[in-house]
Amino acid sequence: GAFLLCQAAARQFVKQIDDAKGSEGGNAVVHLLSTEAVTAAPDRTAFAASQGGLQQLSKAAALALSEYGIRVNAVGIGAVNAEYMDDFDYKSAKSTVPMGRIGDPAEVAEAVFFLASQAASYITGQTLFVDGGRLVRSGAADYVGKGEKA
Repeated sequence: GAFLLCQAAARQFVKQIDDAKGSEGGNAVVHLLSTEAVTAAPDRTAFAASQGGLQQLSKAAALALSEYGIRVNAVGIGAVNAEYMDDFDYKSAKSTVPMGRIGDPAEVAEAVFFLASQAASYITGQTLFVDGGRLVRSGAADYVGKGEKA
């Protein structure tokens, strides 16, 4: 999957750089992953593990390919409107997002475009989370200041 595709892209990028006799490349790989790369849910163990692995693949590939001028980053996707997610509880998800709304697929696309562009030429090995601030929200926000003192 992701590893083999990244490997194939890297080989092609290196070949293009060699063919151009040492030009600076400027090539980029952008992986898409879920915010579950850094969170956990009891019934989603395998998915969370796969997403964490994909995030680590992005970091390791960034180190391995940086000498060729190839950048590798990831976009971590939070709750986004998607037609294929008919069993997703958008109302509950929206209530956990500090921005108070679900994301639009175009917002994810813009993040990918940015990381693939020369505007991100000094960024590699990073994950840009497009999640409306969901990951910065502490679970403590659900109970701090809402009860009796111990």
